[in-house]
Amino acid sequence: MAHSYLVYSDKRFAENALKELGGKPVPFAGKFFITKSSASKAKTLEKAKRSTFTEWAAPIVGTAKLGKSYSQLIKTIAKLLKKDDTFTIEVINSRDISGTNAKSIEVLLGTELEKKGFVADLRNPSLFLYVILQKGEATICALSASDDAPKVLDVFRADKKIDDKLNRAQLKLKDAFERFPVPKKIGTALDLGSAPGGWAAYLLKKGMRVVAVDNALLEYDSISAKAVIAAKKQYLAQTKKLASKFSTKPNVVNINGIPKDFRLLHIRLRAGELKAKQLTKIGGVDMLTIDMNIYPRDCAGIANGLADSLNKGACLIMTIKLMTPNVDKHIKNVEKTLSKKYTSRIIKKLPHNRMELTLFAVKK
Repeated sequence: MAHSYLVYSDKRFAENALKELGGKPVPFAGKFFITKSSASKAKTLEKAKRSTFTEWAAPIVGTAKLGKSYSQLIKTIAKLLKKDDTFTIEVINSRDISGTNAKSIEVLLGTELEKKGFVADLRNPSLFLYVILQKGEATICALSASDDAPKVLDVFRADKKIDDKLNRAQLKLKDAFERFPVPKKIGTALDLGSAPGGWAAYLLKKGMRVVAVDNALLEYDSISAKAVIAAKKQYLAQTKKLASKFSTKPNVVNINGIPKDFRLLHIRLRAGELKAKQLTKIGGVDMLTIDMNIYPRDCAGIANGLADSLNKGACLIMTIKLMTPNVDKHIKNVEKTLSKKYTSRIIKKLPHNRMELTLFAVKK
């Protein structure tokens, strides 16, 4: 028996998402569409998770009409909950005529359900409920804690709760760490196209030693570790002068005299100029990250050229900038190029990507 699922995808890639998931999608509330699947919930959610263009999916478990109050919605949710369930509710207020904001509706629903004897748990709920309001009607979706699927629907609202504010570039990398099978322990990361240093700063906070590569200087004063800058001999004097303006006073060395002991090493070169032999002194690399505004095939070529510097099993996280509307062509070019050196490739439109995708792969 087919079951209906509510699916979210960036509207810029909605057609791609529809094509991937198949079925008979129905447009819904602008950012969403409904599709049907006769496969098990686990298989359907896995398909959505592996889809390049789908960001979130959940089975539809009920609907309710909205009158002057939310009483009918509360009754419907109460019928769905079991007494031993602990729950959290996320509301997307698409076109609710009341004009009440989503957070206020979440508090109202949670309070009324607790009055009925149910237990809200914002940290470790057994059931994640989603209520999408539009045109006087609520659509209710649910995921259990054990479902292998993204649990946060509105990631942008969730980001506002982060104490240590991250910029969009860092949030893209945070998405990748959360959605891809990134190893928990990584020693050294090589970050190409690093300026102004957002990804390097995030990797450092993850406990890694970072080699940042960019001809431009980083925002050293905003990064937790003191930097060592390695520059070509002809640019040493210029680099020392520029570095002296930073309060953290980065140490500037000749590119041929890279020290072994560092937390943040900035090699002042364009990513395309970096050669594998220049990395021999730093030891093996466990992760390669690339976020550069160049054609995807060229970016993949750089990743291939540095593959021999990576330890076996090292992972690659790379932004695929969609320089033209031909998305499928960009994906095929990247897949074909990287297939020579990397396996376990996953390409995904992550929440903080704009006209871009993110790739995860593992060195053969």
